[in-house]
Amino acid sequence: MAALADDHLLPKVPPVVIMDRRQLLLQALSKLGRPNPDEEIRSLGHGDYLCTVTVEVPPHSLRSQVSKQRFTGFSSLTPCDAARQAYDAALAYLESNGLIIVDDFNRPAKKQMLCAQTFADLFQQKITVLQNMAHKHRVLLEDINAQLHDACIADPDHLSVRIT
Repeated sequence: MAALADDHLLPKVPPVVIMDRRQLLLQALSKLGRPNPDEEIRSLGHGDYLCTVTVEVPPHSLRSQVSKQRFTGFSSLTPCDAARQAYDAALAYLESNGLIIVDDFNRPAKKQMLCAQTFADLFQQKITVLQNMAHKHRVLLEDINAQLHDACIADPDHLSVRIT
């Protein structure tokens, strides 16, 4: 029962919302007026997968003409994880070259920063609550100590206290 009473002191982890990277890339390419990417997922055996996504990229700072870029993702987990890595690479390329801006929290660096900030805020709130409780207890203890001190000074003959 005591464990349930202390649960309110633990930080609550927010739910994670995962955006489909393939949908993000399709939307970005649509806005850039480019066709859908070609995707190929191959099983390499032993549970390893390789995904190759070929994207038609419009001219930008590094290329003066329309070009096809290949992005790959490797995973020893699932074919979907390999595809996610390939789509992440394509989105990162488009974003780093100023062709798109992905406004989401699912980018690894953004997600780590958001989680770190969320946990830091939650822990700071709990620390503040615990510090306030400790201060109130300290004030109460000092008040009891002062009352005992006053009682001992007022009538020391009637008070028998031994400290060992």
